[in-house]
Amino acid sequence: MSLAGLGLLIIAVAFLLIAIFVVITLKAVTSTMKSLSTTADQFQQQIQGITTESENVLKETNEITQHLNEQSESFSELADSLRNVSTTVNNINSSLEGMSEDAARAYEQPNPQAIRWIQWGDAAMEMFRRGKAKQQTSKSRGNQ
Repeated sequence: MSLAGLGLLIIAVAFLLIAIFVVITLKAVTSTMKSLSTTADQFQQQIQGITTESENVLKETNEITQHLNEQSESFSELADSLRNVSTTVNNINSSLEGMSEDAARAYEQPNPQAIRWIQWGDAAMEMFRRGKAKQQTSKSRGNQ
């Protein structure tokens, strides 16, 4: 073999080695790409699961917020009712105080008509006593 043949043989072997390394590299890249594709699919599934869970949590949060708003409105109505009851009780207390003051004033100030009735009653009692005293005096004189 000549030098040219030997050179061609070395080039052919080198070309063959390069082809083998390219094939090995392409197989490794293919394997890496399959692994990357699987990881991407799993990542996408996890993202979908997280998205679904996030939507459920958001829905439950909205329901809880709505429920709290309804309870807050009910509590506001209850607070208004209690405020109205308090106002009513205060009004009743004021009325009772006014009535007590009126009764105290009436007790402190004599009623002219009541005084007249008392005087008439006293006069009637006095007349009754005098009449009885006369009867007893008449009986005692009649017995003597």
